[in-house]
Amino acid sequence: MRSIIRRELQTIIQFSQHPMPLQTAIVLSLSTLASLLTGLYVGQFQLGLLASLANLAAIYLPSSSASHQLRAICICCAGFIIAFAIGSLIQPYPHTAIFVLTILTVAAHWLADRLDLQQPKALFFTMVACVANAIPQAFDHILANTSAITLGCVYTLFFLIISQAVITRRKKKSSAAKLAKADAPQPIRQPQTNIYQSLIYAAFFGLAMLVAHLLNIPSGYWVGVSCATVMLGANSRHVFQRGIQRVTGTAIGVLICLYTLSRLSPLEICLMISLLNFLTPIAISKNYALGIIFVTPITVLLVIATCPHIPANEIIMTRFIDIALGSFIGSIGGYFLHHQIVYRRHQRSVHVS
Repeated sequence: MRSIIRRELQTIIQFSQHPMPLQTAIVLSLSTLASLLTGLYVGQFQLGLLASLANLAAIYLPSSSASHQLRAICICCAGFIIAFAIGSLIQPYPHTAIFVLTILTVAAHWLADRLDLQQPKALFFTMVACVANAIPQAFDHILANTSAITLGCVYTLFFLIISQAVITRRKKKSSAAKLAKADAPQPIRQPQTNIYQSLIYAAFFGLAMLVAHLLNIPSGYWVGVSCATVMLGANSRHVFQRGIQRVTGTAIGVLICLYTLSRLSPLEICLMISLLNFLTPIAISKNYALGIIFVTPITVLLVIATCPHIPANEIIMTRFIDIALGSFIGSIGGYFLHHQIVYRRHQRSVHVS
């Protein structure tokens, strides 16, 4: 038992050999800074934070040709805008919202797999919808908030095009064949191969949202988001490891929030979030727990902006509880999601069809 516990704890400090996504980090960082500074300039910092939420579309940037990258990010930006609009429209109906968000998660997970989006698959689409649903907004403010998301998407595409121009100027001729191969259309998998997994994934996400609603947790959507994040593990053991890493990374990130956020001016907060967004994709590619340390201050700021009536210290501590509860539910969901029975049922459904 000790050896098992020691082995699992060692995963927290292990670093993978995945290449650093430098282009993703640069596009995400610069677009986030532009979104936040725009909000700060017009005196609407909350709208700037919402716009920075749309900049997370850069996470889905594939390592391929310029045309393929633009197609992928345009699809993701459109998905973000649609998800935010749906989440905003169902905000006045909390009971209906859980059902609609669950259905949206099924559709997003299925489409992400069908379009072969890279990790984190449908997670950020679900998160954008949840954030929109949690923001206390009047009906006439929905258009302004959705416009902020659209502005963030525009900044993401703008800095993506600039980065592509720089890379194109520096790329070597020997990489042309590799880029042409990456730009080739990928085979589309049949829907039967993942619809059952999408249903399980969404069912446990909906369960997590329901638990948060019944417990009256402020900004309880982080329970559902944490549950969905943990279930993205490649197998049951990876799901358990990711749960441990997420709780550990969040605990350290919460301590950073408690120490820094009360000491920073709005401009310093913009620069800090931009720096953290630069480090996040690089860190997550090497160690998930380290990446979560950088993500936590960003998400806490977003919750503070969407719930100004709740003290910041209470939000910070509640967020840790949200993560722990969501990770626990997600670990259970991950077991069912990756159980061998699921795969046998997949094979039978494919053979029958």
